[in-house]
Amino acid sequence: SIKLWDIRKFSNCDTVEMSKQAVSNQRWDYRWQRVPKHVASTRTRVEGDSSVMTYTGHTVLQTLIRCHFSPQFSTGQRYIYTGCAAGRVVIYDLLTGKITKVLSGHKSCVRDVSWHPYSAELFSSSWDFS
Repeated sequence: SIKLWDIRKFSNCDTVEMSKQAVSNQRWDYRWQRVPKHVASTRTRVEGDSSVMTYTGHTVLQTLIRCHFSPQFSTGQRYIYTGCAAGRVVIYDLLTGKITKVLSGHKSCVRDVSWHPYSAELFSSSWDFS
């Protein structure tokens, strides 16, 4: 998932500790394991979570995958976009959190994506050598 935070509002110390505990209770590692079904099917929120929005629908496996805001000039930063371990580029609506577009074409993990600042062009880099 991707979380959007308002840095003017931080979580209190108890919430930070509960988040650490929630992570330490998980017995899987994104670097070599897919998210277990019992984890993926439960969308429990950590009490006191001060994130503004959570974006879900892309997968992460074996590496961190970057996400970015769309360009101010051409989109008004209306979207958040990211790569995906399934070889896709996923574009989310910033305000609703819904997926607005999925771009397919790679056969392996898309680790980074760049949106041209003035043109309607996206550039993606993947591990599939395409």
